[in-house]
Amino acid sequence: MGSHLLLTSAFCLLAMLIGGHADSPIEVYWKRVLGNTAMPNAVKESLPQYANAVVDNGEKFVPLSDVYMGWSFAVKEVELHDDIVRSSFFLKKDLQVGKKRTLHFPLNKIITFLPRPIAESVPFSSSKLPQILSHFKVNPQSKEAQHIRGTIRRCEVKSPIDREKYCATSLESLVDYVTSKLGNEVKALSPLIPKKNKMQYTILDVTMLGDKHPVMTCHKTNYPFAVFYCHLHSAIIPYRVSLIATDGTKVKVLATCHNHTSQWNPKAAGFQVLNVKPGATICHSLGEHDVLWLQN
Repeated sequence: MGSHLLLTSAFCLLAMLIGGHADSPIEVYWKRVLGNTAMPNAVKESLPQYANAVVDNGEKFVPLSDVYMGWSFAVKEVELHDDIVRSSFFLKKDLQVGKKRTLHFPLNKIITFLPRPIAESVPFSSSKLPQILSHFKVNPQSKEAQHIRGTIRRCEVKSPIDREKYCATSLESLVDYVTSKLGNEVKALSPLIPKKNKMQYTILDVTMLGDKHPVMTCHKTNYPFAVFYCHLHSAIIPYRVSLIATDGTKVKVLATCHNHTSQWNPKAAGFQVLNVKPGATICHSLGEHDVLWLQN
């Protein structure tokens, strides 16, 4: 009961702050720690909003693809037929001006952050799964329960590939983790993509975004509130890619190419989609809910 009162009170306060156009406490935290870093769209869209916060109200959420959440995991056959998954991966030789690619940008519902005190009051552990499902009124046999279970498992399991990984259950914990690994002088980038479905695009420009390492990527996961799965990379090359669609729409996406893939699971999505083996350079585009972190 106390936890429900805390949640209700917190979101009433957030509603008042937002209605009065004042920065919420978590926006203040971002500015205090990362003052010189512009907030990327993936984070901005995840800020708490009283009207659509998914907390203890049984509201459904749209699953986001989790194929990037750790290269140690094999991907099920059914996922490989997903247009979003298939259009995400490509070989480095295809990252050239004039190349055509069919991309699928899904329309996903926005899932928002909880303030850190509230997020930390909600269990996030496989051992507490029944309690978590009960808290969010999720049927244990449902698809939502499957996604929640999968997210927690990926966050908990130890991986020889993603040695430096972390699941941030609040914006504050996300900022703390990023600064602990990359420092305060960072850039945070998200793709600028349209709210459209599958279309054919032609590459107009490819820009490498520096060669400073390490680089961090954070992927929004399938969970009732915003949780970002972050991992640190020492051997990837980040790019910004400008494209134009057949209807004239211009977009800018982010992509990363992974050079050292010999230790990845042979059944990882990239290998299966591209029909290559461990050791090949695998590139993939980032989704609208992903964040690329670079050192200045």
